[in-house]
Amino acid sequence: MDQLWYLYTRTIFLMEQRLNAQASFAIITAYNPLGSICTKNTNQRLDNRLQADIELLKAPYRKLWGCSPEFDHFEHSWAVMTDKGTAINLAKKYQQNAIYWVERGYLFLVPCILTQFKVLNLGEFEKRCQYQLAKCGQ
Repeated sequence: MDQLWYLYTRTIFLMEQRLNAQASFAIITAYNPLGSICTKNTNQRLDNRLQADIELLKAPYRKLWGCSPEFDHFEHSWAVMTDKGTAINLAKKYQQNAIYWVERGYLFLVPCILTQFKVLNLGEFEKRCQYQLAKCGQ
């Protein structure tokens, strides 16, 4: 699990549009529950269910991709303008080890299932953002 947590700390985000990094929001995925790689079809089905659950929140949201810095792994994700507790509960529903939380321009890695880890400040959110999706094969 230490290696998986380390990989989470390296994530960058590919987006089509800028988000207000001074706002508070969560970044959540349904891909690869418990860190286990799933098929494209399974991940798409999970992602569709997550999007439906997000819509029920009646909160603004935007799509993005969480990627490795080398662009050899990516997961479709959602930036959701909700409170941290709601985001964690939603992530747990989809068996996610962690979420990202953005507050006052800073990115935090927040454990959901991996409770042996502590919340980690990963620095300025904007430094982790790129505004293109082509590298993820879109």
